[in-house]
Amino acid sequence: MIEEAVKYCTDRSYVDDERYTERFVENSTHKGLSKRQIEGKMFQKGVDRDLVEQAIEDSDYDEHAAAEAYARKKRIGKFRRENRNDFIQKDLASLARRGFSYEICSKLIDGDIDDDPNPTF
Repeated sequence: MIEEAVKYCTDRSYVDDERYTERFVENSTHKGLSKRQIEGKMFQKGVDRDLVEQAIEDSDYDEHAAAEAYARKKRIGKFRRENRNDFIQKDLASLARRGFSYEICSKLIDGDIDDDPNPTF
């Protein structure tokens, strides 16, 4: 009975891993998800790794923008209002745990990424 239900849904394109993965990747920049997080979440859902990698490659996903979205949301790094020097290690650790590279983390902490008072996301 379960197999019939799955076949019914698949035949009618109710279940489409490719389309789901493309939409998930498109929204990931705004959510502040790193490439590693995207891959991990899709793996947990049972989506093929090659399909995820292809969706990331084909999309306009930008890991710098995703890291900046996360930093802005959490007010860390260059978006921290308090004395940033007191929180450098904590902010680096927070970004690293999210799966962002050291290069991206250090740019956000140092404030090398341009501040845009009116972000597009």
